[in-house]
Amino acid sequence: MAESVDPRELFQRVKELWPLSVVLGDNPLVALNAIYWPLEERLGNNDDEWLSLGAWAFHQGLHEMAEVVAANTGSTVSSREMRFSTFDRWIRFNLEGDDSWAEELAEWLSKR
Repeated sequence: MAESVDPRELFQRVKELWPLSVVLGDNPLVALNAIYWPLEERLGNNDDEWLSLGAWAFHQGLHEMAEVVAANTGSTVSSREMRFSTFDRWIRFNLEGDDSWAEELAEWLSKR
């Protein structure tokens, strides 16, 4: 990745891409994917790999939150309730997946 990252700024940029709340329906993952896949397609035309990585991490965090909401018989999840710590954990999880992301992981860790 050629561009530098500001983790908190990336978090805010990604959060703005998601609706304020998502109605979960019978399957939270299906509801979240209906938003994420078109978003990924739109971002795929953008050369900002940090934004794409952030969108995926945000999706993962929302899915985690949605599972808790659904287990408690809730019907919506709010993207505004996503915490930076959750986003950060998912970014690190994805960057730690293999050594090809070592440089990006080092940059992320140095700036958060």
